[in-house]
Amino acid sequence: MIASPRRGPDGDPGAKGAPSVAVYVKRGDVVSLWDGRAPFAPGDALRLKISPQGFGRVAVASLQGDTITELYAAPVTAHGESVLPPSWTLDGTPGPDVLLLVFSHAPLSEDGLRRASAGLPRTSEVWATRLALTKSGGDR
Repeated sequence: MIASPRRGPDGDPGAKGAPSVAVYVKRGDVVSLWDGRAPFAPGDALRLKISPQGFGRVAVASLQGDTITELYAAPVTAHGESVLPPSWTLDGTPGPDVLLLVFSHAPLSEDGLRRASAGLPRTSEVWATRLALTKSGGDR
């Protein structure tokens, strides 16, 4: 039997699996890992910890209706985990905040972010996901 190493998005046999993101929430003086379900409160500060799994860039954008606002875009270490340098504070606007995270090998234009948001590709060139951050009080 012949076995080939499993290759990550950049063809590197060391990169296995899909990219991942963890959301850390600071409420007052307490920092905790978001469980993916608990609602947020206005004033909560968020930090993102990523594992790019071979991708060399990340972009974070806010989605509101048809509007995409890039919040952060930069090269990242393709292997291991990194905490993105900015943090974001949730405002009191009713309804969920939606973040788009896109891992890629090259910078993305606004149109590239739109395509990633529309299709949520998970290819060897671009990998995207959305996070819906529901605030206390629901979608009012």
